[in-house]
Amino acid sequence: MCTTPENMFHRRKVSASMNSADRDSISEIADLPEKFRQYIELPHGVGLLISDLPSLLHLQSPDLTTEHKMWEVVGSVFRQRQRFHEALTIYSKLYDHLLAAQEAAGTWCMKGTPLVWMSDCYAAMGCTAISQRYLMLTLVEYAIAGHGEVSPTDTGVYFRIVFRGWLSDADLKRYASEIYRLYERPPEAALYPEWVLQQLDREWITQVPTPQEAGVFAPNLRYIRHMIGSLGDPFGKTLESLADYLMSCMPGCRTMKRKQSPSTDYDLMNSISVPSLAVISSASARIGQVQPTLQLWRNSAGCWIPSNPVSEYCSQEGELAEQERIATPHSNSSRFFRIEEPSSW
Repeated sequence: MCTTPENMFHRRKVSASMNSADRDSISEIADLPEKFRQYIELPHGVGLLISDLPSLLHLQSPDLTTEHKMWEVVGSVFRQRQRFHEALTIYSKLYDHLLAAQEAAGTWCMKGTPLVWMSDCYAAMGCTAISQRYLMLTLVEYAIAGHGEVSPTDTGVYFRIVFRGWLSDADLKRYASEIYRLYERPPEAALYPEWVLQQLDREWITQVPTPQEAGVFAPNLRYIRHMIGSLGDPFGKTLESLADYLMSCMPGCRTMKRKQSPSTDYDLMNSISVPSLAVISSASARIGQVQPTLQLWRNSAGCWIPSNPVSEYCSQEGELAEQERIATPHSNSSRFFRIEEPSSW
């Protein structure tokens, strides 16, 4: 059974007293089982660790267990050695274990720890836009745990967002309150922080992607499988959300659903703020990869979906100047892609 926000803090006190000895016993690498310490030193050790580190499935309050602490310690070893890609592999698998545990229990689990460490890894690699996204996912978790409030002193997310200037104190409090309202409406959907983040506005996107982020595309595959399993609604909203999520995972991509222009209704629009042509090339390829998914629903559901999702590309430098542009609050340094309805269906 997973921890729920309603009894999270009570369980933390009880579980902490029950597990404190075990957790303290593996507070650093020297306290890990010998097998895991040997794996860490092997060139292919991450693969072995992913296979052999304990599962968190069916554990009560999995974020407070010895098994969770093992994953934390192993990830911190790679992070301290600046082997950030390997640390990300460990933290990503820990996050997936927590998602699997809450799916099995049918209740929300606290998943902030791996998300915040993943944010730190991306920041250390120079991927500031992705780092900010993972901090927002972390904020979702702590806002749910705190019933709409995020402590500046008891959480790691506050100082990372506010001190860096990525959000103001007022904006953080506004988002935290909105996050908890979203959780209260359909809590089963809020099992995935990615879903909650999709429901918020896009004003939190303040970081322009760096060249290092051009080749990085890191969606949550379990969340994607969850959405694919929910396909089949007659209006295609689930598929729109899936396409929206895939595009939003591209660094610098600001997605918008259900927008109108004077002449056209748009199911999905996005603008991409990039300083580098390398990022544009990577984003163009990935938007193209969404097209078969959109076309699949068009063929199966019999409703229109753009057959050419990258129908227009505009830039301030004049490649296709004077064409229609989609105005956004952050359009001063943006390049734009537009999804439009085909001329015939």
